[in-house]
Amino acid sequence: MLLGIAKSTLMERTCSCPYNFSKMNIATFFKYSFDENSTIVLRNIFYGSGLKIVNFTLAFLTIPLLIDSLSPAKYGVWVTLLSLSAWFNMVDFGLH
Repeated sequence: MLLGIAKSTLMERTCSCPYNFSKMNIATFFKYSFDENSTIVLRNIFYGSGLKIVNFTLAFLTIPLLIDSLSPAKYGVWVTLLSLSAWFNMVDFGLH
């Protein structure tokens, strides 16, 4: 007995997992592990990655347009200001 609780009762309380993963093969594990939340997470990863690729492509394609509309010196100032803004947003200085 451990603090007035029988050892079997303690084991029943700590091992309340509905699946016995120790005797499960990999195919059975994935059958039980991909539920609705997993598909939502995978879908969000897929869409997030796609949007990052689209964002990078559009930013890369607009560089010649910005250089043509601004002079190269003004474009350099524009890129510097955007870089500083992105840096300050990423650093956050611990202020919320």
